[in-house]
Amino acid sequence: MALKLNLFLYILSIAILAEMAAGVDLFKPVGHVCGFPDNRNFTSGSEYENNLNFILHDLSNKTPATGFGLGYAGAVENSNRAYGRAQCRADVSTADCKTCISEMVRWVRGKCPFYKSAFAWFQGCLLRYSDDDFFGKIDDPNSLAFFILEKENLSNIAPLEKVEGLLNQLAGEASASKKLFARGEVKLAGSKNLYGLVQCTLDLSPADCKTCVDGLVSIVPKIYGNGTQVYTSTCTLQYLLYAFFNA
Repeated sequence: MALKLNLFLYILSIAILAEMAAGVDLFKPVGHVCGFPDNRNFTSGSEYENNLNFILHDLSNKTPATGFGLGYAGAVENSNRAYGRAQCRADVSTADCKTCISEMVRWVRGKCPFYKSAFAWFQGCLLRYSDDDFFGKIDDPNSLAFFILEKENLSNIAPLEKVEGLLNQLAGEASASKKLFARGEVKLAGSKNLYGLVQCTLDLSPADCKTCVDGLVSIVPKIYGNGTQVYTSTCTLQYLLYAFFNA
């Protein structure tokens, strides 16, 4: 089901009504984008493909140790330079991070075989590569974002003000943390809790992280009603009625 939002420029959005078990599948694909913004291609065996294969292999090896990897391959003056960035959710183990990145690299190369740029999201990790230098630059959520809407409606038990309050608190905590990551919960009516998580890629400054997450929070009133996950390639936001993160 397409989710139509009154947003500017080009926006890629999906709404998936999902009912997930308490054990979240970290290696489950969330979505991908091939060739954004201008669908540039490369040919098999080209210099760009060699550079891309090198950087993806490098990211698969070095990302799990810290949960974040950034790099490029190719000469700076060369249009065939490939830039890559990978990151795991900060509460994911090193072993799961390694599996997540390895699975994602295989998956996105199968989905976007000859595109010079791609974004991909799994539940436990994310990946971006391009022939343009995107390091340290914030994604505009009004330009590109993915949405997943959970099946269970929360509008009757979690007022919008309470959702925004939790997310704004987490945005501040994430931008003040070394890992640009925060998670938390708030009690709702009855025995229910609302669980929230935000994270930015570690090539952003704390100020840019806050700007990125604030941009996602500003979208929440437009899609409010169900538990939601919102993804760009530089920050993510999730609020759900079950504990989906590790303590």
